[in-house]
Amino acid sequence: MHLAQRVEDARALNSALLANYSRNVKPKLNQTEPLQVFLEFQLLGIIEFDEVLEKLSVIAVTFLYWRDELMTWNPEDYGGLDVFYIESQKVWTPNLVLVNTVKDIKKIGFDDDWLIVKYLHNGSARYLPGGILSAKCDVDMTFFPWDKHVCPLQFSTWDYEYMKITPISDQLFLEFYKPSGTWNLVSTDFEPIVEFQLFYVNLTFSRKPLFMVVNVILPIVLMALISTVVFYIPIDSGERISYSITMLLAIGVFLTLVGDNLPKTSNPMPLFSYYLLSMLLLNACIAITNILSVKCFYIGNKQRVGNHWARFSRWVVCKERNNQPERYVPSGINYATKNSIINETTRDQTKGSALTKLNLTNTTPHVHVDCHIEMNGTVTKPGIVQNNTDTVDDFTTDQDGVTWHDVSVAIDKFSLIVSIMLILILTIVFFLIICIGGTK
Repeated sequence: MHLAQRVEDARALNSALLANYSRNVKPKLNQTEPLQVFLEFQLLGIIEFDEVLEKLSVIAVTFLYWRDELMTWNPEDYGGLDVFYIESQKVWTPNLVLVNTVKDIKKIGFDDDWLIVKYLHNGSARYLPGGILSAKCDVDMTFFPWDKHVCPLQFSTWDYEYMKITPISDQLFLEFYKPSGTWNLVSTDFEPIVEFQLFYVNLTFSRKPLFMVVNVILPIVLMALISTVVFYIPIDSGERISYSITMLLAIGVFLTLVGDNLPKTSNPMPLFSYYLLSMLLLNACIAITNILSVKCFYIGNKQRVGNHWARFSRWVVCKERNNQPERYVPSGINYATKNSIINETTRDQTKGSALTKLNLTNTTPHVHVDCHIEMNGTVTKPGIVQNNTDTVDDFTTDQDGVTWHDVSVAIDKFSLIVSIMLILILTIVFFLIICIGGTK
C-alpha cells in the first residue's frame, strides 16, 4: 500500500464505488454472459449427527472468488489504495444455497450482515460465507457403535444460467479442521456436476466406539457373568432366588439408564439392540432355571423322579467324570453323607463289604454311576458289573438311586456351564459381526 493513504481517500473511494452500484444487478458489463465464480470448501468440524432426525450439522466456510467488473478503480487516484472492504449487504454476492438442508432454503450468508467482501482495484472479489450447515442424511445404524456414514452436502447456485461456479480443487481443505470427540472423519470428497451447477461435498465419518464399550458393553457382560454365580450359592441358604431376581432387575434398570445413549431408530434396527435384548432374556432364563433347581431341591421324597430327569442327572455326572480314572462303582448307588453311611453300617453289618467300596469322605449328596453302563442295565465295558440290580437296598431310591436333590445339583452344574458359554458366544459373535461389518 501507498504510505500516503488517508481516511479521506477511503471515503472518496467508497462513495465512488457505491454511487451508481446496485446489488441486484449482475456485476458484469455484458449481462448476457454468465458470471464465472470459483469455489473452495473449508471444513472446520463436525458439530452433531442426529440419528432420529437424520441430520448432520457441520461448521464450514465456503471461499467464493469472482471478478466484479463494476468495482474497479485506479489506485493512484486514491492515494495508492488498491484493496477495499465493503459489507456484503451493500454489494452483489453469489447465490449459493444448501439444497438438502433441514431448515429453510436460504442463500448462504444471507442473514450475516457482518460479512465483508474484499475487492482489489482490478475488480477481483473474495467472499467467505459460512457457519453451521445442517443437511439431511441417510442413516444406517445396523453396526452401532461401529457405524459408518456417508453424508453429502448438496450445494447449488439455484439459477445455473445466471452464473457458473467452478471448483478450484476436487478436495476439501482441512487445515483448520478440529477433530470431534465422537466421530472420526474417514474421508472427504468433492463431486461437482458442472452442467447442472450442483456440488456434492461427501463426508465419510465413523463413530468412536470406546465410550459405548466402556460404559455399556463391558458392564452388561460383567453383570451377566455375575448372575451365573447364583448356581454356586447353596440352596439351603435361602438367598438364591432373591439374588437372581436382583441381578435381573439390576440389568433391566441399567438398560433403562443407558437408553439415552442408544440410537432411537427402527429403520434399520441396530444389531446392538438385539444383543442387549438377548442378554436380558438370557438372565431371565437363568432366574427361571434357578427357581426350577430350588423347586427340585425341596421336593424330597414326596414325588418319584421321572425317567427323563434321572437320565439327565446321569448324563451330567458322566460328562463330569469323563476325564477321571476309572474305578469300580456299583451302578445305581446313591452316595449319602458320611453320617448316614456310618449309621447304616452299624445297623446292618451284613452289608459292610459293600459299604467299604463307598467314599466316606464325600459329605455332599450326589449321584455316583458307572458311566460305562447303559440305562437298560447291560454292560458296555466288560469286567466291572453285570447288572444294575446288583445294588445295596438301603441306599437305592427311585430310578436307581437318583433323588430330586441329585437332579437339582445336575441342573446347577449344567446351567452354570451353558449360561457362561452362551454369554461368551453371544458377545464374541456380536463383536465379530459388528466390527467386520462396520469396517466395510
